[in-house]
Amino acid sequence: NTTVNSGGGLGISGGASATSTTINSGGFEAIFSGGTDIDAMIGGAEFVSSGGAVSNATVNSGGLLELFGGAITSGTNTVNAGGTLEIGSGFTISGFVVSSGVTLEIASGGITSDTIVESGGTLNIFYGGTADNTTNNGGAVIDNSSNAPTSHTVSSGETYVVAAGQIDDGD
Repeated sequence: NTTVNSGGGLGISGGASATSTTINSGGFEAIFSGGTDIDAMIGGAEFVSSGGAVSNATVNSGGLLELFGGAITSGTNTVNAGGTLEIGSGFTISGFVVSSGVTLEIASGGITSDTIVESGGTLNIFYGGTADNTTNNGGAVIDNSSNAPTSHTVSSGETYVVAAGQIDDGD
């Protein structure tokens, strides 16, 4: 069991593994190819690169889990209210439910599809990110991407923002 406090960092790679790591606010963990973390509690930031693996992580308020292309996820990874899941370049997520207080960020090169944004949840699509077939049940969808989405379903109470200079085609 390892605790990473503010200003600290932990790197895991090459066949190494960690279990029940606690990453506090201001601390970070980077999981590289061959590295694995199981049952992490994330209040700071955890970055999972290609070939790195995360299982049963819990992202708490103020925490960030970022998944890059080739990252391996397993088990049940949970994002609690106040937490953020970021989909980095090359990673695709499908069917994620953005519950109240949760933020899903799609960075440049990241892809999400069939996302459901519940009331109080936020989907933030950065420039170059892609979100296809999004259903918004009263949360916020902020589209700063240059990519026209395949479709957004507009529900009662939805906030859907298309940033200046961007185009929403066909919704």
